[in-house]
Amino acid sequence: AILAATRERLSFPIAPDALIDRCKDVIRAQASLQDATVFDESIYADDFRFVPPFVGGATPLNGEDVGLDKKAFVKALRGFDLLAAFPDLQQNYHAFRVDPWEPNRVWFQTRAFGTNTGDLMGKPATGKRLELPPEMLSMTFNADGQVQKFTVGYVLDRTVGNTGGLGQAFG
Repeated sequence: AILAATRERLSFPIAPDALIDRCKDVIRAQASLQDATVFDESIYADDFRFVPPFVGGATPLNGEDVGLDKKAFVKALRGFDLLAAFPDLQQNYHAFRVDPWEPNRVWFQTRAFGTNTGDLMGKPATGKRLELPPEMLSMTFNADGQVQKFTVGYVLDRTVGNTGGLGQAFG
């Protein structure tokens, strides 16, 4: 009831199930990010922000942008190929749901597992199998179905896994 009322009040045009499907489409599309000839950057809005913990400085209290913009995000991710370093990476995305107070935002979780068998950022493979802690992610969309904000790496239980509580890029 809260989601329906909020969606109506804010006049967000994309229905919850369609928004979750769009989120899953973006996840699938991001798999080709390393190939600029295939990847379609228009899945991200011009005002896109990538907001993981620790990236882009402290969260400002005055409403200023935080995190990386679209250009910096794509450049950063193309600077290292996570799938080449962890070819067996399993993200295991699950628990997709639309935020009842922000009807343009999809929250979801991951429990990732992978083995470092390829070079990463100039360092040789370690052969270490990573079991990352459960993490929360979200995508906030505009009315055209483009991602405006992508939050990642917020660990839910740092006692789980073998990374000392560190998530994704830090594990």
